[in-house]
Amino acid sequence: MSAAKLYRIIRIIYLLIMNSNKNNNSSTSSVVEVLSGGTLVSVAKVLSLGIGFLTQIALARLLTESGYGSVVLALSVMNVAALVAKLGLDDGVTRELPHHEDNPKKAAGVIRAGWVIAAVSGLVVAVSCS
Repeated sequence: MSAAKLYRIIRIIYLLIMNSNKNNNSSTSSVVEVLSGGTLVSVAKVLSLGIGFLTQIALARLLTESGYGSVVLALSVMNVAALVAKLGLDDGVTRELPHHEDNPKKAAGVIRAGWVIAAVSGLVVAVSCS
C-alpha cells in the first residue's frame, strides 16, 4: 500500500468521525473523537499482544529447548536493532502529520520521508548486524 493510499484511508476515517459528531457540541465531539481513537489503538494493541503470546506458546511447544532459546535470542537482537533503526520516526511522523492535514501533498511528503528514512536506517542496521 502506498503512502498516499494510507493517508487517504486515515483521512476518510477522520472525516467520518468528524461528520458523525457534527451535531454535537465541541467538547462532546472532542471527547468522542479521543475515545474512539483510543479504543481503536487499544483493541489493536490487545490483538497484537494476544497473537504474540499465542505464537510464543506454539514455538515453545514445537521446538526443542535449544531451538526455542535460539529463536528467543534472535528475536531479542532483532527487537533491539529495530528500536535503533526506528530513530523515533513513529513519534515524529505522528506528531508532524496533523500539521499538514490541509495539504495532502505535504502530508504525503511527510509519510514518504518517514518511509525513506526508515528504509535507509533499517538497511544500515541490517548490514551492521550481519
